[in-house]
Amino acid sequence: MKIEIAQHERMSESGSSLLKLIQNQDMPLLDLLVREAVQNSLDATAGKPFVTVDMSVKSFEAKKLNKHLEGITDKLNARFSGKLYDSIIISDSNTVGLTGPVSYDEVKNQVF
Repeated sequence: MKIEIAQHERMSESGSSLLKLIQNQDMPLLDLLVREAVQNSLDATAGKPFVTVDMSVKSFEAKKLNKHLEGITDKLNARFSGKLYDSIIISDSNTVGLTGPVSYDEVKNQVF
């Protein structure tokens, strides 16, 4: 998998700007993550009467994952040298999206 680091663009949001937007500068980051994940899923409804959002916490071996992340494998192995780490897994169903180009180089005729 090739990794593309997203540029901070004019219309992109940061966690701090989202907290200001919802007028709550004290919201824990985990709460913000859950809120945004659920909101993104609800915004991407496929016209169905419901959206399902599943969240779980699982352990994984960093080096087994890192080897699949081309271009940053060595840095990840140096930074995360322990065996097991916890991850938050968020998935949804009855949603649409994530079907367009992955990078700006793939955009044709301004269709994202």
